[in-house]
Amino acid sequence: MITSMAISVHSSNSAPDTWIAEAKVCPSASIFAEHFPEYPVLPGAFIVGFVTEHSVEAFGLAGWPPPHIRRISFVRPISPGDHLTVSIQRTEERTVQFKIFAGADICTRGVLQFPGGRE
Repeated sequence: MITSMAISVHSSNSAPDTWIAEAKVCPSASIFAEHFPEYPVLPGAFIVGFVTEHSVEAFGLAGWPPPHIRRISFVRPISPGDHLTVSIQRTEERTVQFKIFAGADICTRGVLQFPGGRE
């Protein structure tokens, strides 16, 4: 997983329709040299990729086309060294809702929908 180079998951647990993890953003990840050197933040596309990868793994969505973003809010930047709590919940067969927190602060929340039909 490409996202594991910048976000390391320390612990996770899952129920049939929920995946929750504690993670840390690697302060020395190379992505921060480009985005942005003066004010490093995790790119939004990287966050969506992280949620997608873990949704596929947790809910058996391998083989489905990449998801569509139904809704997403970037509330607070995710910075190098942040400790995160990630919650992904399957709300329908191919739809997931997610929230990412740094401490008590919400960073990102959204809904992804995997299109119908396997590849």
